[in-house]
Amino acid sequence: MSQAVQQPHDKFFKALMSDCRVANQFFEKYLPESIKVGINFDSMQQINTSFVDSDFQLYESDVIYSFEMKNNESAYVYTLCEHQSVVDSTMSIRIYNYVNKLFNYHIKQKSSQNYPLIYPVVVYTGEAKWTARGRVDLFWPKQHRALMRKCLLGEYQLIDIKNISYDDMREQEWVGLMTFVYKCRVLHDIKLLLKELFPWLERINTQANGDIIIGHVLKYLFHGIEDTTTDAIIRESKQYSKSIQGDVMTLAQRLEKKGLEQGLEQGLEQGQELAIEKVAKEMLKQHADLVFIEKVTGLSIEVLEMMQASL
Repeated sequence: MSQAVQQPHDKFFKALMSDCRVANQFFEKYLPESIKVGINFDSMQQINTSFVDSDFQLYESDVIYSFEMKNNESAYVYTLCEHQSVVDSTMSIRIYNYVNKLFNYHIKQKSSQNYPLIYPVVVYTGEAKWTARGRVDLFWPKQHRALMRKCLLGEYQLIDIKNISYDDMREQEWVGLMTFVYKCRVLHDIKLLLKELFPWLERINTQANGDIIIGHVLKYLFHGIEDTTTDAIIRESKQYSKSIQGDVMTLAQRLEKKGLEQGLEQGLEQGQELAIEKVAKEMLKQHADLVFIEKVTGLSIEVLEMMQASL
């Protein structure tokens, strides 16, 4: 797959492989038996797609075909065919990246929950001997490859905050604070949160950059909570140091001001809508032309007709 299909070698490969007759014979000839035995060649279909990465760069695929599995119409095999006229030492990493993008494409395009088998093929037409590594794990020293394969293909580690005991959290001063706040909010255990949080913050406050951590904790704590909980947090903070009290009050006042500003803005928008509606009704009563009213108010003809019928 290349960032733009510009080279004549790539254009030639894509043009011919886009013909189903060429592609069908290609797969019949070169796919391994372990793949061919399970797919329905009559279901072969080219996927015309492109991928956009996180930096908004567009990557056009060389050739991608999908096949249905035999006796299972909801299962798919994708063959990702990439043409190369020069040796690319990072080819396996590129393929790994493209496979992930193809998974994302399938998730967005298909309603089936059966994820496809993706079989990558590189067609090399260069003169030099192909020396690129065939697997991603081969980029690591031999003694680390088993671990790398486990990281790439093994199960991810799940850390469910709800299942961590509060005692374990208390033993880890820094990360324990994060997990403690998460768990209390998830379980709505505000009583325990208020009981233990501020002594914890007092300990953190005496250490380097502790005030930064405290600021993040309080900001998250105040986000989306009820007024009664906010009042309880403010009352509890008064038992502790002036700096923590100040942080709590400053953040609470800032959020209150933001809420008032949002409420005022929403009210102005609603008032403007009511004013426009009033003008439109008055113009309708005067039998003004609907197209003219639409231009003045910005309301659609359909809306104006409904308003006219209600007068």
